[in-house]
Amino acid sequence: MKLDKMAMALREARMSFGLDMTDLLILDEVVQTRKRMGEVTIMEIVESSTAASRATVHERIKRLCNDGYLRKDPLEGNLRVRVLSTSATYDKLVKRLGVL
Repeated sequence: MKLDKMAMALREARMSFGLDMTDLLILDEVVQTRKRMGEVTIMEIVESSTAASRATVHERIKRLCNDGYLRKDPLEGNLRVRVLSTSATYDKLVKRLGVL
C-alpha cells in the first residue's frame, strides 16, 4: 500500500466513521486473534494489545461496542465472560476502506 492510499484510508476512517488509528489497530487485533483462536475475550485483547495502555484499550473496546463496530456476546457455558465479534457496522467500514 502506498503512503497516499494509507493516508486516504485513515482520513476516510476518521471523517466517515469517527475512528482513529488506535481504534483501527484494536479492531484489527480482535479480527486477527479471532482468526487465530476462534474466539477472543475482552480481557485477552486488553492484556495483549499493543495499540495503547490497558485502560485505553478497554475504554476503546467499550466505545467500539457502543458505536456498533464490535459486539459483546456471552461465552457459551459461562455467561460472565464476553467474547468479541464484529458487526454489520464493521463490515461497512471494511467495505468502504476496501474501495480506496
